[in-house]
Amino acid sequence: MRKLDYGLFKTEFGWCSLLCSHKNQIAAFTFGQQNREKAFTRLVDFAESHEAEIDASVPDEHPFIEKVQRYVRGERETFAGTRVELDHLTEFQRRVMKVVRRIGYGKTMSYGDVADKAGAPRAARAVGSVMRKNLVPLVIPCHRVVASSGIGGYSAADGVSMKQRLLEMESHNAS
Repeated sequence: MRKLDYGLFKTEFGWCSLLCSHKNQIAAFTFGQQNREKAFTRLVDFAESHEAEIDASVPDEHPFIEKVQRYVRGERETFAGTRVELDHLTEFQRRVMKVVRRIGYGKTMSYGDVADKAGAPRAARAVGSVMRKNLVPLVIPCHRVVASSGIGGYSAADGVSMKQRLLEMESHNAS
């Protein structure tokens, strides 16, 4: 069973949970949880469903935690250089994640446009499915993928209202 290091920390957007591989890659990240217990439960659920064991805690000064803190304060954090685990994804899912990761701060792209850029022009619904399963939001900014008819869904805590909050914050700070 693989071992993952964990972190729990609070931000202005609620409690966050972080799982890191021993290769120093982000395996999973959640944010916006109401309390520490819910954030920890998300860690345990992920570990169990991915046949992993929670090992040691990551230090509060972990570079990723610092990036998240800067981002929620409204700083233009891109998460560039943050390494994430994508080995468990299919080739199509990796292409989608690569396209989404390139969407700039304060920008959006439709599900259909992501599908086009990922080489699957009629796969907008499949893109939505990939976004719902994104284990590393903010790093792979699925909140920046919107429906052609409006904002679309969001699977993070507080759903669409969190997506709107992130997009408004980025839009306000993008100039």
